[in-house]
Amino acid sequence: EIRQFYLNSKKPVKELTNINYYFDTEDRTLTNNGAVLRVRKINDKEYELTLKIKEENYDVEYNYPLTYDELKSLEDDFDISYKEILDGLKNKGVAPRSLKMVAELKTERLEIIEEEYLLVIDKNYYNGKVDFNIEVESDSKKAAKCHLINIITQFGVEYKEGYISKSRRAILGL
Repeated sequence: EIRQFYLNSKKPVKELTNINYYFDTEDRTLTNNGAVLRVRKINDKEYELTLKIKEENYDVEYNYPLTYDELKSLEDDFDISYKEILDGLKNKGVAPRSLKMVAELKTERLEIIEEEYLLVIDKNYYNGKVDFNIEVESDSKKAAKCHLINIITQFGVEYKEGYISKSRRAILGL
């Protein structure tokens, strides 16, 4: 309902489609230790390698654009040269060669730019399921939370702390 509201509104909406390929060890070492490694294919033409690491008070994110050839080489042998990603994997006790693709998630994303924030509405497809995410990106977590609550309240949606991320839902099959 929220997604459709913004698609029908007069606000400028940017639409894009991402396919995320998640990599982890057989026993999900990264997932179980607050990290996510993914390759994202954006609108069938751009590719990006990302390592996200949850820290106590903040998240760290490393992003690197990939060429199509680099993407294909990761499928055969996860051999990368990006120092921050290699260091992050090492800190989590993961050797790049132990990684394999463990999940695929397609996201149809809407981005709505407001004066004080960016609203992101995702429709996600993974493991035969479809679900939705709504996020607000702002200068502060407090402001983002306030804007998010204001938006969802208009549609009768309850705010809950501690949601399970879409990457974790896809990787763990939730």
